[in-house]
This record gives sequence, structure tokens and C-alpha cells, in this order.
Amino acid sequence: MQDSSDNRQAWKSRDDYFEQKNRKLREKYHLDHESQRKSYIFRNVTIHVDGYTQPGIVELRQMIYEHGGAYEQYFSRRLVTHVIATNLPHSKIREYK
Repeated sequence: MQDSSDNRQAWKSRDDYFEQKNRKLREKYHLDHESQRKSYIFRNVTIHVDGYTQPGIVELRQMIYEHGGAYEQYFSRRLVTHVIATNLPHSKIREYK
């Protein structure tokens, strides 16, 4: 078993850490829910939900997975194609560009 200090050295940056964490979550979720796919209309779409939304995050995540998309809990410029939010402050808009 690897020591946690070894893991920290393996990550190049904070983004690297979250990207690896998200990858593991995606793989687990996809394996658990592959049989529930209804379509692939959201293929190549990866969402990130920021703040309160209606419908809520759990329902949005379920819908995107059912139709072939992906969900990222932590924002990554390399992976996220769409940000879903009711309201975004200007600082977040600048950060996401």
C-alpha cells in the first residue's frame, strides 16, 4: 500500500489531484449505471453544477448519465463543457472562461 505522502508527490498540482479523483468517481458511477443508459444524446457533454439549481444536482447528474454524458464534481477547464447555475457572480464567470 502506498503512503499518502507518496500520493501527494505523484500529483503535479491541485488540478491533477481533482482530475484523478473525478476519474475514479466517473469510472465507478459508469460501471454501476451502464445498464440504465436510455440514449447517448449528451455524448461528449460534461457538466459541472455550481450552486442551487432546480431541478437539483442529484436529478441533473442522473439525467446526464442516463443519456450518455458525464458529471464533474470539481470544475476542470480540460473536462467540463457546460456549467449549470442559476446565478453566477462575475468572478466565477471570469474563472470559468
